Amino acid sequence: GDQVSVVEYIGPLVTPSSNVVTVNCAAQNVVTQHNNNARQGAQLAEKILTPATVSGPHFGLLFERHVAGALLAQPLYVHGVKIKGQTKNVIFVATAEDMVYAFDADDYSADTTIMVPATGPGNPPPTTPVNVAESTKWLWRASLGSGQVGNICDETDPQIVGITSTPVIDVSNSTMYVVARDRTGSTGAGYDYLHALDISTGLDTHPKQQIGSTTSPIKDPINGFVFNHDCQRQRPGLLLQKGTVYLGYATYTCDAPCPSDPYRGWVIGYRATDFAPAGVFTNSQSYPDGGMGVWASGNGLAGTDDGSIFYQTGNDTGPSLAPLGDSFVKLLGDGTSLSLVSQYQPPDALSYKHGDTDLGSGGPMLLPNGMLIGGGKDGQFFVLSQSNLATSPVSFQAFFNTFHYGPGTYPYNSPGFYTTPCPAASSYGVADVGLNCFIDPIDYQNGESFGPNIHTGPVLWQHSNNHALIYKMPEKDYLKAFDYDIATG
Repeated sequence: GDQVSVVEYIGPLVTPSSNVVTVNCAAQNVVTQHNNNARQGAQLAEKILTPATVSGPHFGLLFERHVAGALLAQPLYVHGVKIKGQTKNVIFVATAEDMVYAFDADDYSADTTIMVPATGPGNPPPTTPVNVAESTKWLWRASLGSGQVGNICDETDPQIVGITSTPVIDVSNSTMYVVARDRTGSTGAGYDYLHALDISTGLDTHPKQQIGSTTSPIKDPINGFVFNHDCQRQRPGLLLQKGTVYLGYATYTCDAPCPSDPYRGWVIGYRATDFAPAGVFTNSQSYPDGGMGVWASGNGLAGTDDGSIFYQTGNDTGPSLAPLGDSFVKLLGDGTSLSLVSQYQPPDALSYKHGDTDLGSGGPMLLPNGMLIGGGKDGQFFVLSQSNLATSPVSFQAFFNTFHYGPGTYPYNSPGFYTTPCPAASSYGVADVGLNCFIDPIDYQNGESFGPNIHTGPVLWQHSNNHALIYKMPEKDYLKAFDYDIATG
């Protein structure tokens, strides 16, 4: 709901026998989703949190801070920020209520709160706002508007859309780039705005940029489709690359028209210094119908220093399989335009489309040898070449536990996790219909209810020159680690 705690855990800094402080001075900022543009998620500067320290008496909760709004964006961290004349290590938190907070990472004091109004849950929301506890311990806080409520896909959580993507911070100019949905003063659903916030103050460094409008529409130069702000949700983490901020878009409305146009998958670029347009691309291409959203459960667009951008798409909404539906996509951004370089559409893409088994529920992670890995709702991972996504793809069923509907065997050892009958064969292509029916992993592609859905991207730890471990925990399966041979791919 609307009350979320930010927590920090740490191992022992003071040894009981000598009282000598041991601190790792090689601070590593966390300025983007999964820590870098490759989306690898590794915190390589961490030396204290080991299996020995996290299980001992010195390990535990240090402090918590309450914020207004749910956290869908990953909290970020920057050390050595000058705020009001003092140097602070700062945690930045953005919420679905359009709030951004800066907290002192080294202030372990108990939280103090006040009650503030916030939009209540539900679709449509209640007419009377609810009150939630909000910390007074912030170094600064910024309100970027009032999030959109109502007319949102029922599976969208929360039913309040303010800031739902992870911002990105440029430490070279102390600026946070963040997209906030603001319906303040709007007769409709409101608009998305791209902000550039000074991380020392929380103030906009220059005027915010409205994402599409009737007076300044966003139009794809290839096919002429116009960005419909009423239909589009900015969910993937922002990508800052070669001086350009890139935004990925999916939908508010699931697969329904909004209100008459289909939603589309978009990637939109803005020059970081002044928000001048820097490229537009739609996954629809010449396909008349929509869909193919860039969703990724919040995973950021992945990128490399040459301007390449990588992402995965969801289902299309038309009668035939779209060229970029349920696909891996590589674009090239040159600071003024975006162009399609390569793509890979799995051979089972038509089954994904019919079963709503989106490949786009996950996002790609770039590997250290010019490869990438990613997967979607059927629990299958693909390893592809970054240079050309269609070159020699390798796939493997990474996650599966042959489970049953109704009472049966599950990873959780919890009979009754599924208590509904197995879906009809006509809907999902499953042979058995009824309670406790067996779902073979080869059928995971045929329906999102079956497979151990992959959401967002995996994380990677390279532990030697030749090998890395890739970690992921999907739905309905265990946390797993896969050994990756860097030399062979």
